[in-house]
Amino acid sequence: MKNLLTGIMTKTSGSAFSTDVGGRIYFEQAPDGATFPYCVFSIVSGNPEDTFTEKVTDVVIQFSLYSTSPGVTEIGTMYDDLQSLFNDAVFSVTSNTLLRCMFQSFTTISEDATTLAGGRGLRHWAVDYLMTTEAN
Repeated sequence: MKNLLTGIMTKTSGSAFSTDVGGRIYFEQAPDGATFPYCVFSIVSGNPEDTFTEKVTDVVIQFSLYSTSPGVTEIGTMYDDLQSLFNDAVFSVTSNTLLRCMFQSFTTISEDATTLAGGRGLRHWAVDYLMTTEAN
């Protein structure tokens, strides 16, 4: 699993998506006081399958996009650039072969929240991908 997570971070490095969030891409939790916008990615579920001839694992990865910017421009750009980066993506996963990276779903959430910077309103878009790897 660690190799898949490393592959995801490597894929995002230097991308338009990384630029959108100022390089603030975190695994599982953003640090306290993180500057907006940012992304947190996490494992939603994993399902290993041993077919006796191959070891395949389906993993659902969720990218949570956060923005306090009014309107949809900032978070919409983040979403579009994430889609460009990961829809049907090919990237290296050490000791594994990435068989597919497929968009699954997304959910939009808007909250009335006061941020540390004093802003009000928080947008959270949760974007799920199914990533299938095969052990080499």
